Parts: sequence; structure tokens; C-alpha cells
Amino acid sequence: MRGDFDGDGQADFVVLLRRHTDGVKLAYVFLARGGAFEARALGQYGEAPAWQGPFCSPKPATGIFEAPDFEGRGVGARVRVVGDLVTMGWFTYYWRPDVGRFDAILTTD
Repeated sequence: MRGDFDGDGQADFVVLLRRHTDGVKLAYVFLARGGAFEARALGQYGEAPAWQGPFCSPKPATGIFEAPDFEGRGVGARVRVVGDLVTMGWFTYYWRPDVGRFDAILTTD
């Protein structure tokens, strides 16, 4: 899957890789870095086949991603995002330029 996950205008990629030794699927984001790629692990692709994804969502026009409200208060979590989003299983991942890594927010209950 392709997207601009770190908001730098370059095409980045999410890839599911399967370990040969035990068959576990791992998700990695490959961030474009001037003709090369920097790999960042998102984590294990858990409870197959129940989990969906990974899939990409475009960056919200407002730059604010609003997660669903699971506690019935009318407002879910809100985070500022700089790029496209990756949803895998229960979580949606977004790039945090302030700390140079992906963070996750619960988006499926």
C-alpha cells in the first residue's frame, strides 16, 4: 500500500512481511528518504483472519484525526497528523515528527 505517511510529499509504502521461521506477519512502513527507504516496524499483524488491514486513509483536510468515541461521551480522541494514516487491527497509526516515530490510537472497539 502506498501513501505519504510522514507528510514530506514522497511516496511511502506499508508492507506485510511473513517470518519464515514461525509464519508471523509483521507490518513495516518504508519511508522515502532521498532515493532510499527507512524501515519502521508497526508491529505484529495479530489475530488473523479477524483483523483487517493494513489499509491507508488520506490525511484529513483539517489535519486533525478524530477517533471514534468508545466511552459514550460524544468525543473520541483527537490528534494532529502530518500525513496519511495506516489502520491495522484495532489501531490507526500516524507519524509524529516531534519524536520521529509512529504512534497509535485505538480506533476499533
